[in-house]
Amino acid sequence: MRGAISLSVVLAIACGSSPAKDVALVQQVTVPELERATSQLVFFNYIGSDADFHYFTTAHGDRYKVSRPEWELPHTIPLGSGVQMFVSVRNGKLTVPDPEELEGLFQDETRQPPWMEWSIRCVVLLLGGTVAWGLWRAGQPRVVLVVRIGNGEPRAVAGAVTLAFLQQVREMATCHGVNSGRIRGRADGTRIRLEFSRQIPDAGRQQLRNWWSESGWSAGRQRRVRTG
Repeated sequence: MRGAISLSVVLAIACGSSPAKDVALVQQVTVPELERATSQLVFFNYIGSDADFHYFTTAHGDRYKVSRPEWELPHTIPLGSGVQMFVSVRNGKLTVPDPEELEGLFQDETRQPPWMEWSIRCVVLLLGGTVAWGLWRAGQPRVVLVVRIGNGEPRAVAGAVTLAFLQQVREMATCHGVNSGRIRGRADGTRIRLEFSRQIPDAGRQQLRNWWSESGWSAGRQRRVRTG
């Protein structure tokens, strides 16, 4: 059966896959059979012709050949040239797939699903936040002492603290009615700068700062809490 063939190039691919090196694996079909076999595909590949057949492959690895006397193509590709063309069979004719359909197909293959895009964004934001937090922490003066007040009684929980300083904190807590709170000492060069939680009033903070300016120690000195 001879038919008028409408053949147009959609995409030429250099160094494409080789045609049927093993001829036994290529299925010989008629034009209607090729159309039925590829009816669910948007396109398949025309990979060339030899003296007897036109050869076609699909993305699934299926390979077909159609007798040259059955189809007369206006232009043929030498078999083994490494060039392929996207084609489809419609109503017994070899035609070009719909360009918009092809474009949509490739976009669907390369587009990431929305959940993946959001996941990537969340990971990037999380990593960025972690790095920023780490840089901020690294730039903060280190804490060299921590004293906690519970039921009006001060207790050293970190760093080196003298009994004299604990006594000053105890007197401040009694004087200002402080039952709970926290005092931190941060290294500021060789000095130690005191920081107070919100439970300690301004007057109590100033009382401890005054004592610290006269009797406090530097960040380089190591003090330990004495037990008696």
